[in-house]
Formats: sequence, C-alpha cells, structure tokens
Amino acid sequence: MKGYHHASDQEIQSILESYQRTKSTVLTAQELGLPPRRVTGLLKRRGIELTKAHGGACYQHQDNVIAWAQQGISLSEIARRIGTKHQLVKKFLVDHDIDYIPFEQKMQNNPAWKGGRMVDEDGYILVKSPDHPYKDRHGYVREHRLVVEAKIGRYLDPQEVVHHRDNDRQNNHVDNLELFGSNAMHLAETLRGKTPQWSDEGVKRIQEGVNRSATKRRSATRPVSEIDGCQ
Repeated sequence: MKGYHHASDQEIQSILESYQRTKSTVLTAQELGLPPRRVTGLLKRRGIELTKAHGGACYQHQDNVIAWAQQGISLSEIARRIGTKHQLVKKFLVDHDIDYIPFEQKMQNNPAWKGGRMVDEDGYILVKSPDHPYKDRHGYVREHRLVVEAKIGRYLDPQEVVHHRDNDRQNNHVDNLELFGSNAMHLAETLRGKTPQWSDEGVKRIQEGVNRSATKRRSATRPVSEIDGCQ
C-alpha cells in the first residue's frame, strides 16, 4: 500500500503503552513524535476502541485528576485546578470507569464554611454541632449552651436557660454564664429588686390601656335591660 509504514514491534509496544497511560491518540502521538493517523490506524487494526479524546486537561493531568477524585475533592475544584469544566472532569471519570468519592457540599467542603461558627439574628454565637440532640434544622447550637454543657457534663434540657451575667451575648466565658432551670426562674432572678423606669409617655399609654380594659369589663357585666334602655 502506497505510503503505508510498517510499524516495528518496539513502536507498536510503545504506542500501546502510551495510549494505555494517556487514553488519548493525540497525546500518544505527541509523546512519541508520531503522526496521529499512524497511532489511530495501529490501534484500530488491533481492535482497540478509541476514546475520541483530544488530549484535553483531564488527560494531561489524569494522575492528579484520579487521585483528587478518589480523595473526595469536588469536580468543580478539580476542574479549577487543571483549567477546565467540571462536566468534562465527570465525563473523563465516567468514560474510564474510574471510581471516585461523591463530593458532599457541607461543612469544611463548602466554600462558605467559616469553621462552623456564625452569629444569629439575636446576636448569639452559633456553633456547628450536627450530633447534638437539640441542634436547629441547620445543625447549629448556641455556643453559650455548649459551654455550660461542657462544664456540667450533660446536655441541657430545652427549658433550661443560660444567662449572660454582663448581658453581652457573645461573651461566652464560663464565668460569665449562669444556668437557670426555667425562663420563669431566670426572669425572677434577673428582675429582682429592679424598678422599671417608665417615661411619662409610657405611663400614659399604660393608663389608657388599663382604662380601656376596665371599660370593656364593665360593659360585659351590665344587665341586658340596662344595655337595651329598658326598665
């Protein structure tokens, strides 16, 4: 056949070993300095199914891609590291039946992870505690409760209240925290001996509310005949 090049046994072996490693005819040809058609033709004649890979980033960095995927690193992160798309990383792994650990977008794997601490809308520090029996729906528990639990060696009951002695909700030093059996006990202690400082406007509103309530009570207890104007 005109133009046909008969490959030596050594060349055939080199092509087979390179292709097994690179999984790309393009990379094999580049690695061995051969025309791509020669590589493709030899592999086809030996009945090897070609991957149709064009020697992209996944193939150029396949050892790292495989190792990272098996470590549980996200496909998006792998793609970022080698400069490609996560869809191509997944295709590479699936096409070559490479087992990998599915990535879970939670806690330290999440780009937004801040070490499991955050501040809620009431100003309390929350700590990620996924195994806590009284965690919220996102898996967090208020830090001051965890501090007291560590001190007393048990979980707090939901009705128990932890009070910040200096009223700083983010000062969770154990010496600043006091445990009460219930909210009623907490209020009774923290309000003991304290007289509310009402403004004149506040006192006026309270008095108006008391007067309205008294009027409603009197109306509700008047005889029917009196309400209808009958004697």
